[in-house]
Amino acid sequence: MQGGRWQALDELEFTTFSTEHTWLIPSHSWSPSSDNEIRLVVKPCQQQVVFDTIKLDASRPKDELIEQYASANVVYQGVRPGFWQHWKEHPASMTRPKRKLSGYTRVDNIRVFAKVTWTDGYAQVLVIFQDGFDNIPFGASINIGQPQNTSDHRLYSPISLASIDPKYNRLVLRYYNGNKATLEFETSFIGTRLKVRDINFKSSRVTHPIMTFRSMWVSDGHSDTDHVKFDGKILRHIISNWMELYGISAVFFRRYISTHNTQGPDITITFLPKADV
Repeated sequence: MQGGRWQALDELEFTTFSTEHTWLIPSHSWSPSSDNEIRLVVKPCQQQVVFDTIKLDASRPKDELIEQYASANVVYQGVRPGFWQHWKEHPASMTRPKRKLSGYTRVDNIRVFAKVTWTDGYAQVLVIFQDGFDNIPFGASINIGQPQNTSDHRLYSPISLASIDPKYNRLVLRYYNGNKATLEFETSFIGTRLKVRDINFKSSRVTHPIMTFRSMWVSDGHSDTDHVKFDGKILRHIISNWMELYGISAVFFRRYISTHNTQGPDITITFLPKADV
């Protein structure tokens, strides 16, 4: 039942030779915001009926891929996912000026692929999500920008416009709250270096952080990150009893070999002198 109305699905027959069946729920009939109920009606029969397992699977629409820019060294690809959690809040999502064309392209994240020098292919080195998350594949992520609500479990810094300058591997981000930042990146076989510069964040940095690290830890040996080190000398386990650490650099890394996200890199965050920005 959805919206106070029952929708009848197909009538199916279970036998000793046919013990599994699938019902297809019509599109747009399942509500993401209100209660949904499922009722199974069994007609009288001579045998006892026992339902062992009932499983719900989501059928997600396919992602829409939008080519942004491609050269011999780098590829920018826009993605409009079949499902995006912030469509209700920001249906316009993140726009990007079309290269050499008038108008705009709506996307929810931008993927960047760099040429792999020892093969003929490309490797994904960076993805910028519309909610402000910069994900270094494939592991922990960083929210770049001041969140709308600091009490949210998953901080959200929505981007309204991303301008790409592929010649210099540069993205200029404009946020819905009026903030602005420029991202520049370099990539090599050692790793990806992302530089955030020309920051114009309007909220107080005491109450609204300019950058938030987000990771996963289940146990040592099953995590994206298990330790953090500040200024090369202050070492803490990622979930030990600490609240504040002070320094100009932080390294988030795994001291233990992990079976989870084996390609996930360590992440270093460093505040640079103005002359180096």
